Amino acid sequence: MKWAFRSWEPRGSYPPIRIRVPASPQYTPKQPASKAKLKEGLLELVERMKRTEATLSKESESRKMVHPGFGALHANEWFWLIPMHYSHHLAQLERLK
Repeated sequence: MKWAFRSWEPRGSYPPIRIRVPASPQYTPKQPASKAKLKEGLLELVERMKRTEATLSKESESRKMVHPGFGALHANEWFWLIPMHYSHHLAQLERLK
């Protein structure tokens, strides 16, 4: 099932359904050694995102890669998914509390 990405983009969230994906070593990160290491990794990620964002406007919107739920997305759309994905996981944590 593919969702219309554009219809969800302004809301900054995934469609209101449960998304179940089997665990895989390909995309399941290893647990950090400590809370400090986790924080350090997140700060490094923010810096990498800032550098990456500066290059996205140069990317051709005709070059796309398929997302399993949203269909074909160009680089900017993939980048926009990152904060939405983090928000999705934060909402999951809240639901589990």
